[in-house]
Order: sequence, then structure tokens, then C-alpha cells
Amino acid sequence: MHSIEGTSKDDVLAGMTAGTYDIGLHNAFYTLDRAEKFYIPEENLGGSLAGLVMKKDVAAQFEGLTGDELLEAIYDAGLKLTPQIAGDGRAYQFEQYNERHPDKAFEIEYTSDLNISAKYYEWIDEGRYDVGIQMKSGWDKNVVPEDGANHEYFDKIAFVTFKAIKTYPMISKINLDEAFLAEFTEALKEAKQDPRVPELAEQFYGENIFETYPYEQGW
Repeated sequence: MHSIEGTSKDDVLAGMTAGTYDIGLHNAFYTLDRAEKFYIPEENLGGSLAGLVMKKDVAAQFEGLTGDELLEAIYDAGLKLTPQIAGDGRAYQFEQYNERHPDKAFEIEYTSDLNISAKYYEWIDEGRYDVGIQMKSGWDKNVVPEDGANHEYFDKIAFVTFKAIKTYPMISKINLDEAFLAEFTEALKEAKQDPRVPELAEQFYGENIFETYPYEQGW
């Protein structure tokens, strides 16, 4: 019997690694580590909009820039990145940039603290670091509302749109094989053509995440 079990992000990763689950879903970005542990279909499941957070007066100089162009301008300005969680999909965005721009590569400080992103606003406000990466959903939940956990930084810190990051299902290499991966990928492509998909995206995300923001080529 097929079943869907709701659990935490950490439990999904642990369960997938152990083979407890066949398919894991948790808004997962592509990383080299995940690609080694699990099958990742070529077709993305959805996506999340990421932004770079920095002091408002600093952010003003990068108006209109996104993607690698934004990161290159930040590098040229000599800004310092906040620490990144090792193996995390957000850190992978900077790692990919470094591979494409070895002459303007960022120095990345890694950490195992899974809750470190909650400290970014305080550190940026204090001037310890200049630039962090956050998801728009977290910004809208924690900073924008007056009752948000980090609303005190709303007038100090700006969210600069960076890029739409694709999200993927993770498929067990313990329980399933490449033949299933191929079938799953084709089924996912077909499912995304269903006319109800934009309606469901609007219902649950407040926007059609497949069209609102352009996805870059590749992972």
C-alpha cells in the first residue's frame, strides 16, 4: 500500500538515507551531496524564490541586478558573505557561481549549524557580515509582518531578488532503480502539463511558481 507521511526536513533526509522512505519531498534544492545519495529527476518539481539580504543603503547600489550579475557586483564591492551550511542547497548557489567565475570567487565560510540563517539579520545589522541568502517565503513570514520573529530588521535590511531555485523530489537508491527514475521523470513532466497545476500553485503559494520567475538552465 502506498502512503504519504508528513514529517520534518531532518527526518526526511535521515529516512531517505536509511532507505525508510522511497521518495522524499521537502522543497529540496539540488546539491552534489544529494545527487550522490539519491536519484534526482531531471524535471524539477517546483521552485522557491531566493533573495540576498543586506543593509538597505548597501542594497540600493544593486537595483535591477539578479543571478550571477548580482553576485559579481557584490564581489566587486568587496562584500562578505555570511557563513553557509555545508552541503546545503543555498550554499550550492555560491559554489556554482565560484565554479563559473574562478577569477571572482567568494571565500565561503562553512558551518554545521542548521539554524544559522536566523542569525543573518542580526549579524548584517551589526556589520559582522554584509550579505546573506534567504528564501522569500521566510522573509515574508518572519520579517515583513509586524508580528514576525525578525520584524525589527524590516526598516534596516533589504531583500534583493536573487534567483528562482528549482526544487526536486529525492528518490531512494536503496529501494528503487534508474528505470523507476526514468518513469518518474516522464510522469512528472506529464503531470506538470495538467491545466490544474497553475490553479493549485496559486492556491497554495499565492502565485504560479512555474511562470512568475524564470529558472536558470541546468540544476
